[in-house]
Amino acid sequence: MRPAKAGKEVHYRLGEKPTTAILEDTDQERSTEESIEQILEAMRWLGLDWDEYYRQTARSNVHQQVAQELVDRGCAYMHEGAWWFRVPKEGETIVHDELLGDVSFQNAQLKDFVIRRSDGSFVYNFVVVVDDADMRIT
Repeated sequence: MRPAKAGKEVHYRLGEKPTTAILEDTDQERSTEESIEQILEAMRWLGLDWDEYYRQTARSNVHQQVAQELVDRGCAYMHEGAWWFRVPKEGETIVHDELLGDVSFQNAQLKDFVIRRSDGSFVYNFVVVVDDADMRIT
């Protein structure tokens, strides 16, 4: 939570956009109302406040729309009740890391991955990217 506090102070000094708290509650077993309230209480106790507040599960309509767009474009597919992101089989994927610089992965070594479980819930790694892009969170 310390990075969140430092980030908030930097945003205030730079006059940037409001601070957004997103409760990452895709793990339905652990995301009880009691545990959510404990997290929010701890954030308040640490002096962390926010201008906007969202729960990831409340944005499932946005996640569904993006997942369907991926399927429609051939970038994702449904298999055995789950939705999978299709990883290219040829070439390489290059990711820029602020500490390591450009890091490359041979696509042949990567596997397709689930973005929506067979029970209909979306996985964290998918929704966090969708939400960050949609809300322009950096």
